[in-house]
Amino acid sequence: LDGIAFYVGNIALPMVVFKDSATTAVASIQMSVIVACAAGKIAAALLIWPAAYLWYNPEAERSERFKAAALFAYFVTASNDFLIGFPLLNAVFGGTTGKGFDATAYTTVNALVN
Repeated sequence: LDGIAFYVGNIALPMVVFKDSATTAVASIQMSVIVACAAGKIAAALLIWPAAYLWYNPEAERSERFKAAALFAYFVTASNDFLIGFPLLNAVFGGTTGKGFDATAYTTVNALVN
């Protein structure tokens, strides 16, 4: 099991990210979609950070509360676009491209924005 985890995490997934990043037709990407995804992530982080800072472990030191709030805000915006996105796109749409829409490009750029 450790060998599979090493292969997927250190070899296969980085190769998929690199391949998709290198072969993405940047001109075909609508930047409004990427901006909308980034804005949603920023909004979620801005909502979670103060809530976590104020209400998670309020008796802790200020620096510890700051670190915990930053970690929670990151966890809210972090995603498994590649691990969940590609199999889901294949199952629902029968592939990641079709009808002029390249879901691979959007999945790659959205993951890189994070």
